[in-house]
Amino acid sequence: MARGIRARATERTTRALLLRRVDYGETDLVVTFLTEAMGKVGAIVRGGRRSQKRAGGALEAMQTTEVMLE
Repeated sequence: MARGIRARATERTTRALLLRRVDYGETDLVVTFLTEAMGKVGAIVRGGRRSQKRAGGALEAMQTTEVMLE
């Protein structure tokens, strides 16, 4: 691999149920999803508390959504 070029992380899209969300820092969230493909997964959502227009109610507990994890 060439120097200075970062390998792209593996991305995976799956349907998920949001089980829990915890505020982290000023704008981020730590969330726990129950996914169809990978089971229970923890993730950080950068800027998740910043704008309700983009995410709407998708980041409320017990909502089903499609997520892309990398």
